Amino acid sequence: MAKYTVYGSSAFDSYIDTVLAHIVARFTETIDCKDIRALILGGGYGRGEGGVLLKSGEQLYNDLDFFVISKAIPWWKTKQINSKLQILHHELSDKYGVDIDFSDLKPVSFLPNAPFTMMWYDLKHGHKVVYGKQNILQYLPNWQSNIKASSVAEISTNPPHLPLIEALKLMLNRGMGLFFAKQYLESGSGTNHLDFINRNIHKAYQAMGEAILVAEGEYHWSNLRRISSLKELNIAKYFPQTSLPSEGFLSLFIQAMDFKLKPSLPDTDEGNLQARLQEAIKYFSKLYYTLWAMYFKVEQINYQSFREYLSQIPLEENSILRTAKNILLNLRDSQGKHFSWLNSSRYPRYRLFYALPWLLWGDEIIVDDICIVLGMPLQTNQAELQNRFVSLWQRYN
Repeated sequence: MAKYTVYGSSAFDSYIDTVLAHIVARFTETIDCKDIRALILGGGYGRGEGGVLLKSGEQLYNDLDFFVISKAIPWWKTKQINSKLQILHHELSDKYGVDIDFSDLKPVSFLPNAPFTMMWYDLKHGHKVVYGKQNILQYLPNWQSNIKASSVAEISTNPPHLPLIEALKLMLNRGMGLFFAKQYLESGSGTNHLDFINRNIHKAYQAMGEAILVAEGEYHWSNLRRISSLKELNIAKYFPQTSLPSEGFLSLFIQAMDFKLKPSLPDTDEGNLQARLQEAIKYFSKLYYTLWAMYFKVEQINYQSFREYLSQIPLEENSILRTAKNILLNLRDSQGKHFSWLNSSRYPRYRLFYALPWLLWGDEIIVDDICIVLGMPLQTNQAELQNRFVSLWQRYN
């Protein structure tokens, strides 16, 4: 296996080394590094499972995701550095033709209390420190302690059980990729976005498989381990009362994971992509409700019962401080207009979970309810509601 990919050559490794050296050089030229403890490459390339696009040689395809760890600095200085990193993101992304993303700064003191999320778990077990303290992530919690195991060896090889809400957050984000693909096809501009549409269909299947693994307590940081684990599971129960074959889903998941490691540009037409997108949305909608049924600890739900449970059952345990912060966030989002106290104490992502079935696969819902949930005037048209949803998702994804 190459350093950054499964299928790339040693020459491609050397190219990525050169890219990373240039990124570090621009980073240290742009940022006052006396405040920085480490710059860390995460994502697929960070764990040695990045994609290699074979097109006139080997090319980068996936994003380069960097995490920036700082010492404790004032909030205003943090804001200054984050702004500079955004400018650097645009410069480097334009240069290399893939998104080169920098996280907002996290102080070292944050690491021991980092939440047990998919992002931090993946980063801990697959990363490359390209600048600064090499063992900086030793301060992250040992989430493996969540496992009930009979031996140290078993603890080291088995993944911890991520909370189910992580699967639902992943579904929300990948659902947006399907929505944007759908928008391109419906607008007649699909021909100009074939790669985007194809990539996001694959990403949706990847996310669906990963969500099932989270639900089963089998999620692992390695893509290769995820493929082997899903093959061993009974996934038919996640697509109940449907003509969609579970074996068909497994095949599509494996294809999507293979695409992640060996991406290719689509040589297909809009009609083919439209059919694949519709099929992906059918699988997605069925799994979305199945996972929420598991979350609510009920056998099954439809859209009506989903709305009722989601409105009544909290998605997180809120302290008084967290409740106050959520109210302020919701008040800010409404800009003081059309603010509703209904569910205002909940983190704004709740509104996205609620409205996604209406947005993506068109489940019936009273439009006035969507207006209230999204903080818009009653009788707002569909296009404006969609734009509102996207703006909230960009803020809280």
